[in-house]
Amino acid sequence: MALRTVDGLLNLGSLLSIGQKSLLDSHATQQTNLGVLSFLTDAFGPRIFRYVRFLQTGGMARGELCDRVAMVTGTVDGPTNAVNDTTHATDAANFTAGNEVGKVFQVNVITGAKEGQTALIVSNTIDILTFDSRYPLSAAIAVGDTYSDWGQAHYDDAAATTNRINVGGIVMGDPALGDYGWVQIYGFNPAVFVDVTGAAITAGMKGVAGAASVLPGGLETVEDYIGWFPMATTTTAVQAGFVIDVFGQAQPVA
Repeated sequence: MALRTVDGLLNLGSLLSIGQKSLLDSHATQQTNLGVLSFLTDAFGPRIFRYVRFLQTGGMARGELCDRVAMVTGTVDGPTNAVNDTTHATDAANFTAGNEVGKVFQVNVITGAKEGQTALIVSNTIDILTFDSRYPLSAAIAVGDTYSDWGQAHYDDAAATTNRINVGGIVMGDPALGDYGWVQIYGFNPAVFVDVTGAAITAGMKGVAGAASVLPGGLETVEDYIGWFPMATTTTAVQAGFVIDVFGQAQPVA
């Protein structure tokens, strides 16, 4: 993408409020822009939610913790059906059809003057990416160029030791693979899944990412902390109240 001011705004231009039928809904088709925030105050206090896409095989459950999907990387090639230009890139059988939609494509190593440029993926087959034609690359992609697809709002089950900057939040619905829906990124959640490999919860105990859940305590350092448990439990909990805070997320990772 050519680096101009108009490109950075992506034709949005302002901050808008959004309503929704239910934060517990999930949808097979996208209802609003990925990353949109919903702010509310209910009986559990102030809470913030983000609209995301779920790419967990088998789906996810309400109360689970999610984190960013692994980055897809590869090298542009030229099979029979190749389409390589300013709005397409081909890499034979490197993708799951439809899963790259909404991700950011970046050119890494180049044969032309386009290294570091980005494009927004609007559709994909198993081998061809199609970019938003309003924001094309300044030069055609070429065979041998390498790339990365970064999912800015694409999540699957959290893994142990995931750094805070890659934690998506607490799943609010029961989404199937490919669904769109809401995750909580700030405030008290009354029933988050707890990683039972952790210790019994004490009042004020820190929480970090566990296996599709929040791990009480742990040896992780401050860049991994995603919130805290305000109340103690007498035994190892399966679910518990948790105050999550991955709203800002910007912090050192090393």
